[in-house]
Amino acid sequence: MTATRSRVAVLGVASLVLCLTGCGGTPTSGPGTKASSPPASSTASSTPQQPVDPCKNLKPATGRPAKVFGAKSVSAGYCELLRFTLEGSFQPALMQTRTFTPQLFRPFRAYLTPVARKTWDRDVLSVSASGTAARRAFNSLLAITYLDVTGQGYTLGNAQSARPVTHRTFFAGRASVANSHGARRLNLALKVGFHFNLTKKATGDSVEVAGTKTVVYTLEKNPVASKNKPWLIDGWRGTSQFGKVKPATGP
Repeated sequence: MTATRSRVAVLGVASLVLCLTGCGGTPTSGPGTKASSPPASSTASSTPQQPVDPCKNLKPATGRPAKVFGAKSVSAGYCELLRFTLEGSFQPALMQTRTFTPQLFRPFRAYLTPVARKTWDRDVLSVSASGTAARRAFNSLLAITYLDVTGQGYTLGNAQSARPVTHRTFFAGRASVANSHGARRLNLALKVGFHFNLTKKATGDSVEVAGTKTVVYTLEKNPVASKNKPWLIDGWRGTSQFGKVKPATGP
């Protein structure tokens, strides 16, 4: 595998809230593969969807990915990674802390290949020891799950909504075929939207921040038959964008 890393982003230098005043994309990445990407296939409607059941009414996978891996297999991978992104991105224990421990990141390991798991574990140890100062590792983990959203000035939830994250939506996904050292991999590009609900400590004001997250996963078939995890993540890269901090409008 060839590891690919993006430049260090603002998001990895300081807490997320310092970038919640209209900053642009914040690229982050984990271990990746050099991909050969022919025309991709869409696996969902282009209209944002509320994730009551993100896997309901998905369009069947088409194009080269479906021919190479099978339409049902590609759709299963899309469903798995969409759920993973909508849930795994927003873990309150990681969103509202500046002190990290390996135990907090352990659930993610089950979704990774052995090679990706080694990189993940190394980055987790770096962030657990040095926090945001471990910029490269911090950015890599941010592509999977948000860290230190609140910083020193905010807390999760507000008077309008006790839930730290609302308005979770997803957009059309794109599938393509990647090649790594002669082995075929499935690439899935996913985009989700959301609102962070926060309380400003200094004033008690209820505020919200709209955001979007785009992640490209490189997947490898799970060698162990698993209904919930038919694919394992072998690489990833992600970008987040945020609007301005605004007064909360409610759920």
